[in-house]
Amino acid sequence: INTIDTELFGKNLRDLLDGKEVEIPTFSFKLGKRVWVGHKMKLQENSVIIVEGIHGLNPIISDPFPKDSVLKVFVSVSTNINHNGRRILSGRKLRFVRRLVRDNLYRASDAKRTLDMWDNVLKGEDKYLYPYKELADIRFDTFHTFEPGVMKRYAMKLLTPAVTKENGYAMAVAAA
Repeated sequence: INTIDTELFGKNLRDLLDGKEVEIPTFSFKLGKRVWVGHKMKLQENSVIIVEGIHGLNPIISDPFPKDSVLKVFVSVSTNINHNGRRILSGRKLRFVRRLVRDNLYRASDAKRTLDMWDNVLKGEDKYLYPYKELADIRFDTFHTFEPGVMKRYAMKLLTPAVTKENGYAMAVAAA
């Protein structure tokens, strides 16, 4: 949460709710910093604001606003796949595969970079997301039964060079 400019975030939300136009910065994952690209926003009558991200349920983000105007939704993979009483795919591993493919397609990251960050991602979830999960008004499990089969092709293509180059990454994938 400390990496977010919560003061600017709160000001922009209040200004939007007051009918003002605001400029919204974009975070460039390729540059690793916030950039201003002229993205301006103004709410129209009966508009809805959706705040998405790991910190969306954090009281620092939501508490400044009236409780009756905020609907908190937790969206994540919760399903584990079991076979003969043994877990063969956890929700966390499926989230890793999703992130691996997403990072490659949209953030120009290879498997090594995603694997290097994964431990910190899990620590961040444990510290900044799961403590607030119970504050959600609604929870959605985004597991799709077809997903492991579809994602396998993309993930294996990305992981094979990383596992071949550095055998330690095979263990990282198993632990993910």
